[in-house]
Amino acid sequence: MQNKLKHYDGIDFMKLIMAISVVGIHSGLYGLKTFGRLAVPFFLITSSYFFFQKYYYRDAGLNYLKKYLKRIALLYLSWQVIFLPLLILQFREDLQGEFTIKRIIVQIIELVTSGAHNGWGQSWYLLALIYGLPTLLILLKLLPKWGVWLLVIGLECYFILTTGYNMFYPNHWIMISPLTMPRVLIYLMMGCELAGLAQKPKFWLISQKALYASGMCLLVLFFAENLINERLLASITNPEEVILTLPTSTMIFIASLLVTQKLNYSHFYKEFSTFLYVTHKAVISIVVRGHLISEDHKVQIFMVALVGSLIGYVLYSYLRKKTEWKWLGNLV
Repeated sequence: MQNKLKHYDGIDFMKLIMAISVVGIHSGLYGLKTFGRLAVPFFLITSSYFFFQKYYYRDAGLNYLKKYLKRIALLYLSWQVIFLPLLILQFREDLQGEFTIKRIIVQIIELVTSGAHNGWGQSWYLLALIYGLPTLLILLKLLPKWGVWLLVIGLECYFILTTGYNMFYPNHWIMISPLTMPRVLIYLMMGCELAGLAQKPKFWLISQKALYASGMCLLVLFFAENLINERLLASITNPEEVILTLPTSTMIFIASLLVTQKLNYSHFYKEFSTFLYVTHKAVISIVVRGHLISEDHKVQIFMVALVGSLIGYVLYSYLRKKTEWKWLGNLV
């Protein structure tokens, strides 16, 4: 059974909320930076859900996979061209004066695989999506579904223990960075699973009140877990991954998916969420590097990043409408 709502306004609105929360992470805004850790998981589940809706259940197949990956790659590469000055600056800074061939090669590999050193590090998830979807499809072809679930749950446990509970991190020899493809597999798998569940009529009859209540409970527990980590376990402040990251982000996605109300400005929510996610860190970098605002003034940095990105989006929309330059469509 296909979704008969014809729109996904709840998803588009939540994308914007999540993008704003990512700004909270990078501006260091207390509270919002914790909620922001749900953003990338939400984005991944959303992307995976809509991908597998077409790939499996509308028989789009490999041609759709190629088209989808091309779309994400163009989004990434187009912005990387714009952010080339930031790449050069960040790459040079990260070398820390060690201009050796080995160090340069290592950073180039990290740049290509995870977006490290590129000046807009939040882009790692786009590369992880590009590498992760084909990887998951191969795993689903080679292994039974339960085997894939065992594998991705094992990886999730690793990331929870290392980046959430500070066990053998970051010095353990098997360390895998949380900002790489392996971490996203469980969220892509969750999106795939939900795409399958959405084919059943009962899925669309889930009580919204029950979803909202469950989501709020999980969100409260998610904040509590992060607070316990920070205050009682002396763990990593604002950890990338904790036990409740997956269930909380999943519940938020389902609740957003089942929103039936038609919202105004849905197109703006959808486009600006992408634009904000991509551009805000560049605005923060300019403000902080230029010593325009002290890093201690977190609220001011947060507001400047939001307003700066919004102004950029307005100018972008005007330019796109006036010029009808197709390349500009790659930026959102």
